[in-house]
Amino acid sequence: MKTTVDLPCVIGVVGLAKNTGKTTTLNALIAHQTAEDVAITSIGLDGEAIDQITRLPKPRIQLRQGTVFATAADTLASATCEPDILETTPFATALGPVIIARSRQTGHALIAGPTSNRDLAALITRLKKHARRVYVDGAFNRVTFANVASLEGVVLATGAALNDDMETTLAKTAHVLRLFALPHTPESPADVLTIDTDEARHTVPQRHLSAVLNAGSSLRRVHWPGAFTERTARLLVNHRLANFTLVLDDATKAIIGERTMHHLDTLNITLNVRRPIRVVLITLNPYSPKGKHYDKDAFLRAAKAHFDVPVINVMDKEDPDHETHP
Repeated sequence: MKTTVDLPCVIGVVGLAKNTGKTTTLNALIAHQTAEDVAITSIGLDGEAIDQITRLPKPRIQLRQGTVFATAADTLASATCEPDILETTPFATALGPVIIARSRQTGHALIAGPTSNRDLAALITRLKKHARRVYVDGAFNRVTFANVASLEGVVLATGAALNDDMETTLAKTAHVLRLFALPHTPESPADVLTIDTDEARHTVPQRHLSAVLNAGSSLRRVHWPGAFTERTARLLVNHRLANFTLVLDDATKAIIGERTMHHLDTLNITLNVRRPIRVVLITLNPYSPKGKHYDKDAFLRAAKAHFDVPVINVMDKEDPDHETHP
């Protein structure tokens, strides 16, 4: 029996490492819907035939006749889908303004979208006028999106390229899922650090980390805008701060590993987020360009046992659970 995955209308697609199957995932999502219903854009550049870092061949973004896509003007010359330009946007990139086009035939295209918060959100609004569903291709080795508030769900691609050891890959993926499942707390100012202590509530500029460190045992809650990194987490741990809540803008701002998360747990430092992000699907790629592959059936079984999110093997078209529904 096939698994039905209900997908929202604006989805970010990200890989947890290079070559975990992000582009293959995007192509599978595109293929499961009517071409005219789909619009594609990207954060950064994607769709090259040769990976610019590893120099290995990589899957191309496959556009069917009628698919809408938004990309920088200078990339259109290499498109094989005969783009029909719908509009020129004011959103600038290093490769020219972002153009919204519709493919006249099945083919490939480089996709290079905007990177700023404002531009991505505005572009998604424009794309919704041309298609019912928008996919945003994430940047390499980054789950951070320019504007996660514009997304209604995220698809995570994980696989053997993340680590040679399957159990380690499952643990790293579970850690990312935990970050995406952080509790939601109400909105708070984004441009200041808000500190709640036993005595008072006050705000300080974000750069004044010392204000947090000096609050000591009276600290109760901190709203932390921007990235929460390993370095910042180490400062909290080294100062033995404990028993308070740290509120981040969203889960992608938690740039910390499993070991650091364990230290925060030990100190009862709880992470919350202002904007929740729902992971709607996990896709698996059991193959690695380094030659260390997983047994695909064992990987699929283990992932389904580990995660409470729908899972498919995106590399196996014969996977009985390989079905998604918009």
